[in-house]
Amino acid sequence: MNNGYWEGLEPTSMLVGVISNTSATTALCFDGLSGIDPKISFRFIDPYKRDASEMDDCDVLIFVRHLFMPAYKEAFVQAKRRGKLMYLLVDDNFVTLAGERQANPIDEEIFKPYGQPIFKETLEEMDGVLCASAALTEFFQSYHHTILPFGAVSDRTIKPIRSTPTDDVRIGFFGGGFRIEALKEQVLPALKNVAERQPVTLFAGPNVEKFREQIEGAGIRFVTVPLRSNFREFVAEWQSLGLQVAVHPKGETKNVKYKTANAVLVSHYLGAVPLLSDEPAYASIGKAQGVLKIGRNTKNFSTALASIETASQRDILLARMARFCETNFDPMANIETIRKLRCNGWAEDIAVFTRSLG
Repeated sequence: MNNGYWEGLEPTSMLVGVISNTSATTALCFDGLSGIDPKISFRFIDPYKRDASEMDDCDVLIFVRHLFMPAYKEAFVQAKRRGKLMYLLVDDNFVTLAGERQANPIDEEIFKPYGQPIFKETLEEMDGVLCASAALTEFFQSYHHTILPFGAVSDRTIKPIRSTPTDDVRIGFFGGGFRIEALKEQVLPALKNVAERQPVTLFAGPNVEKFREQIEGAGIRFVTVPLRSNFREFVAEWQSLGLQVAVHPKGETKNVKYKTANAVLVSHYLGAVPLLSDEPAYASIGKAQGVLKIGRNTKNFSTALASIETASQRDILLARMARFCETNFDPMANIETIRKLRCNGWAEDIAVFTRSLG
């Protein structure tokens, strides 16, 4: 074989269009990839700006999470019209969520199409599904013949911090709304026990504000942290708080089994030891990886908090977590998947050409 000939045909660059206005997912999965492979570049396309010309010179298009909101539907039509390779990136199971009652009626409308035939029909027109967790990879095997891994990656441009000692114990909660009840029922009693010995400050988003009276009634100082749509602004805001611990209690939803381990990476950026619910996403990790897993029992939270009261105890776990994040959230994993996307497109083209020969 004339290897020089084939090398001459190899493309010198690949432009990946990322269709998204979902800041956290997009940032976690893509920002850490910048500059790693000089032959791969990324263009972030906001579907709400409705500038389809940004797709024109893209080799591959990746839709992040959504397909059926009006702006994304229009983007899909435009991508299809241009004959582009198209993939869907999922980091939650919208099929499962479509079968559950949502606290926010808007979410019910967003998830509804994923429980209907139109979802599978739309996927048939796409080139594959990128899955952010092993459970999602397994679930979507029956939905498409091309399923590839693509999760959060460590971003070397974000410098993790180490919290400095403070008079108070600083606890952060940045989980979704489906974890708030567990925060109240499991975590709050444990924090109350700690507050009887030393000051405790709980930092959380506005969705926890409704429990302010109960939190402060337990002798805990409560600070509401504003929502940030930009992930880097979120990290900067939370890093400034000097957290020592991040709590991530169990969520009451069937989607939990499909969740990612992203909370560990975020905790690493914030310099906070994560106290995690014992969920499938964390099945293979534990104290050796710098995280503490707890069950439903309030005593488990109290015991875990007591084990990391000193800075030296926390530093040991933070060092382990840093090593874990370096390997588990390796950007090269996503780069390897990106390289396969266009190859998959070539394989489809070759198969069609071969079939045309009879």
